[in-house]
Amino acid sequence: MRSFYISSVVLLALFNLILPCLIQAQINDEELSPSVTYNYSVTSEEEIPSTVFTHFYQELPVDLPVVLDFNTGRFTHQLERLFKEQLINDGYQVFEQVQENSLILRLTYDETILQKSSGFFIFKKHYQEERFEFSYQLTKMPESRILSFENITISSVSSNYESNMRWYDPILISAFIGTLAYLFYFGGN
Repeated sequence: MRSFYISSVVLLALFNLILPCLIQAQINDEELSPSVTYNYSVTSEEEIPSTVFTHFYQELPVDLPVVLDFNTGRFTHQLERLFKEQLINDGYQVFEQVQENSLILRLTYDETILQKSSGFFIFKKHYQEERFEFSYQLTKMPESRILSFENITISSVSSNYESNMRWYDPILISAFIGTLAYLFYFGGN
């Protein structure tokens, strides 16, 4: 019994020494991450293009012609229009094809649909969450040097949800609780 106690104390001491080192190593790896991801939450899909535009649009570091390369699915036309209008208003030349000395503004996205549930037992609600991950990359041509790279994740939760609870469930629960109360009160006699 005494050897078990000593071995458990030694293991506990080693665990307390090793765990902080592992946590510190994990934190140091995260600090070296080259890109930053920002998270946003929107209530409707119509807000997504304006959220992406306001997050990614910035004054370009060099006064060169700009080529837009957007692969953003159903948001492509809205985002191209927003970026083109603002770039032209700021005095940049916008081209469709890559020029010899130009900046390529690339915007891509990936969509993920998650089925989630909340609650417990028969009070569980099921809903759908859409996650849109947009990546922004600014590349200077002809040397293909990346000037800027960023990611954002936008979450949109659908307002349509399903519940496991039916119209008769509250009646059944009330009857069950009433039966238990009756049995506890009158069951001892």
